Amino acid sequence: MRLPSIDCATGSGRGFAPILRLQRRAGFGPGAPDVIDFVSMTTRTAMCSCGQLRVTCEGNPVRISMCHCLECQKRTGSTYGVQARWPAAQAVVEGRSSRYVRTGDEGNQVTFHFCPDCGSTVYYRFDAVPEIVAVAVGNFADPDFPPPKFSVYEDRMHRWVEVPSDAERTS
Repeated sequence: MRLPSIDCATGSGRGFAPILRLQRRAGFGPGAPDVIDFVSMTTRTAMCSCGQLRVTCEGNPVRISMCHCLECQKRTGSTYGVQARWPAAQAVVEGRSSRYVRTGDEGNQVTFHFCPDCGSTVYYRFDAVPEIVAVAVGNFADPDFPPPKFSVYEDRMHRWVEVPSDAERTS
């Protein structure tokens, strides 16, 4: 069987793994030629400072947000925290982690997982939504990571912080 030639070049973008998919086109019966479709699947790996704790995420995040609450400011040592959320089935954790559990303003518990060696918080889980894994965006070390689409607790935001213009904003 002869398949059409394809160009599999993906460019130099970070975090993209090419996948080739062989499929039969609708409307063709048995014996019809197969067609190769090119699909790009995003794979991103976040890790702690020493590299011992990692989370590899497949596909695109379901939400990217920035949080200006005082607890995120203390946790990150910065003026806000930025997280990307994935379905738990699309996030694979490798390495040891220590945990810190805290209760948020609405009464829900969040479990933060950080490296016991270097102390970096890499990911966290929300008791209210156990099917989601939130990953601290800075741990991807990727300046091309998409910007946040949500900004929360803006009443606690430092006055000089700028939020992306297309982000949904709440105080």
